[in-house]
Amino acid sequence: MELTYKYGFSSGKKCYLEDVIQLSRCCLLEPEWHIGYNDLICKQDIVEYIHELPLLSFPRETLISGHPICNNSKCMLVDNNKIHTIIVGLSLACNLKCYNCWYDGCHYDSQKKKDLYFHVLYGLKGHNLNKIVLTNKGEPFFYLKETLNYLSSLSINDTKEIEAVTNGNCLNKESINLLKSISKEKGIKFSFVFSMDAVTEDTYRKTRIGGDFNKVLTNLSLCVDAFSPENILVSFTCKRTNKNEISLVRSFYEQNFGLNTQISFDSYEPELQQEIKDIYFIES
Repeated sequence: MELTYKYGFSSGKKCYLEDVIQLSRCCLLEPEWHIGYNDLICKQDIVEYIHELPLLSFPRETLISGHPICNNSKCMLVDNNKIHTIIVGLSLACNLKCYNCWYDGCHYDSQKKKDLYFHVLYGLKGHNLNKIVLTNKGEPFFYLKETLNYLSSLSINDTKEIEAVTNGNCLNKESINLLKSISKEKGIKFSFVFSMDAVTEDTYRKTRIGGDFNKVLTNLSLCVDAFSPENILVSFTCKRTNKNEISLVRSFYEQNFGLNTQISFDSYEPELQQEIKDIYFIES
């Protein structure tokens, strides 16, 4: 189940309606349900509310029909009448302004967005979820203190796993050690997807604009030591700015950190995939 803001497009870029929240059953964003901000902020138990919606009874066969991606093990499908995984994408706040970011111009939250984000997170507690994902929109550690406080409040009865999709710039040794302590104390698995998009500092600077490549490599290494390689994945989105490194990325992160790399393509540059598909498939 994914919670995010309803969006449209303006001048080819996504634009969000912060007063309309979209709830979607799986990664294909279907079926979906819309609820107003003022209604959702009043819901104390988010999971119980979702169970009241006509999303869980939607036939799985309908979801996967014509969509090969849904046969992928990473597809966020749920069984009928049971929610296993919830992706919370209700914060767009980010410390970077990446090349071709889907959320360009939306790298901040109003106070009401921030309030709703944490309201929803706390409203997920008590339902024995398999996983809560933070977040697939903004930077989950942008609100570092508040996020650490939230994670400290969790128990194994809330979720078995927390996954953070992060650019790694807001973390430091102290916060990584605290995350490790929380994981150990609560018995909750922590996993991370590091959005890197580069193997050199120059390419990183052009692609992950505003970030510190060397700092992120240090944090990546600290996370590997704290949580082990099997709980960390590197993400590389191929763009014009980094396409010359696509043949290097898997070996770089495997040899230096023992990590696997997930490669995807920039949807704003669809011609790029065709252009370098030979290299991509050689490296797959």
